[in-house]
Amino acid sequence: MNFRRTVVAPTPILFNVTAFIDILLVLCFFFLLTWSNRSKETDLKIALPQSAQKKAPQAPPSPMIVNVRSSGELSINGRIVPFEEFKTLVGKLAALNPDQTVVIRGDRKSQYDLVLRVLDACNAAGITSVGFAASIPAND
Repeated sequence: MNFRRTVVAPTPILFNVTAFIDILLVLCFFFLLTWSNRSKETDLKIALPQSAQKKAPQAPPSPMIVNVRSSGELSINGRIVPFEEFKTLVGKLAALNPDQTVVIRGDRKSQYDLVLRVLDACNAAGITSVGFAASIPAND
């Protein structure tokens, strides 16, 4: 007679999370795609009236950035431009778009006279929207 019981260890309960992760990834992709398309209104049942305006409104152009170097040179888009060429370029831009913006990035060691000449050239071309760039001090 054998009164001993054999002790059987309980089988561990394992959760299969593979299907759960797959579902979460599909939901993430779904929400990302629908969120990006949410900004586009695509209701096809609406008949829009026509505008009297012939052209669609255009976004404002990007500002023209003029770098005034400490050596007295002007550079636009990484290209050194003589002052006379700058004046004609600003005149052409103002003729194309009267709302053109010019941002002047003057080196702190550049001569103020050259910055003033750039301002005068912009004013003579009819550009009234002129800004100055400056760096923001780093937080210590």
